Amino acid sequence: MSDYLEMVTMLDQINNLDQRFVATVSGDSFYLKYDCKNKALEYFPQLIDQLYVNRFYDEEAKTETIKTMYKYMDEAFRDIIEESTWMDEDTKDKALEKLDQMELFVGYIPSIFDKKKIIERYGKFKLTPQMSFVEMVWKAREWDTDYYASLNSRTGREYYWNTLDVNTYYHWDYNVLFIVAAFLQTPARVNVMMEILLNLQKLSTAHLAPL
Repeated sequence: MSDYLEMVTMLDQINNLDQRFVATVSGDSFYLKYDCKNKALEYFPQLIDQLYVNRFYDEEAKTETIKTMYKYMDEAFRDIIEESTWMDEDTKDKALEKLDQMELFVGYIPSIFDKKKIIERYGKFKLTPQMSFVEMVWKAREWDTDYYASLNSRTGREYYWNTLDVNTYYHWDYNVLFIVAAFLQTPARVNVMMEILLNLQKLSTAHLAPL
């Protein structure tokens, strides 16, 4: 039984071991700094978003070009609804009402810079220089679990998306269209200096969900 418990414990913490131990067991090399990076992305997404936006995001990407593109997209959705033959008039009216209420977010969610919300999200998480990496990971897991459990009793929860995603998508739960910062920063994706038609063509590759 003791061997089994040791095995279960080790399997759960294998990624936190020195790469010498990992290589002995699996034959694979492992670099702890990459796992540290992944843990930071997992447990502190809003803080990582802040760093990314401050260092890499160009506010000029949020230009009238993007809003004009959205206007054309809105008109296309509206035409599809109005010209459809499989919806009755009441359903069309409700679909158009939903379209009227749809929000557009370009780049990032402003709340990642809301100090009050950041303190509410991360204020209870405490680390000390004396902790080992394994202890820090356990603390992060415990804190993260408690935080998400507390959301069950809350109302008015806000949506969130990762600013580092190279993506554009529609979130039907909140009726919001996201054009994410990393998408705008990637040359292979949207370049606001291109013609609007080309930008729309590039956006069409980002897996927009239907209304």
